[in-house]
Amino acid sequence: MASVKGLKPYADPTYQAAHEEVFSTPLTRTIETVLPPGVSQGDFSRAIEKFIRVLGKDAVFTGTDLKYYVDPYDIPEAGKVRNIPSAAVCPASVEELQEFLKVANEYKIAVWTFSRGKNLGTDMAGRHRVSPVASR
Repeated sequence: MASVKGLKPYADPTYQAAHEEVFSTPLTRTIETVLPPGVSQGDFSRAIEKFIRVLGKDAVFTGTDLKYYVDPYDIPEAGKVRNIPSAAVCPASVEELQEFLKVANEYKIAVWTFSRGKNLGTDMAGRHRVSPVASR
């Protein structure tokens, strides 16, 4: 899996230090493993392996590597559980995005974009900006 050691989502060291402080003590003690709806553990594991082959291990995040993708200020509505992603990926090109989506479709894994104002959606740690996919 991808290692977040040395990953610097913020160019400004002051912002990075504040971010590290917030995420060093997440509101949940551990990041729970959450399977995508309707996807078995076996299929999810196989999909993650294919995501790594398509994108590279440094662009696929699961488990504790998801700390940058869990909102520490998320307040679940009454009766709702906290939103925890199953995985996160950072494709570096349109081609990688297309290949990733083929695998996600093969395993019926729902996907959505994520940035939350942290610029995680564009040029994170040297990854290239990926243009939005336009529907026709």
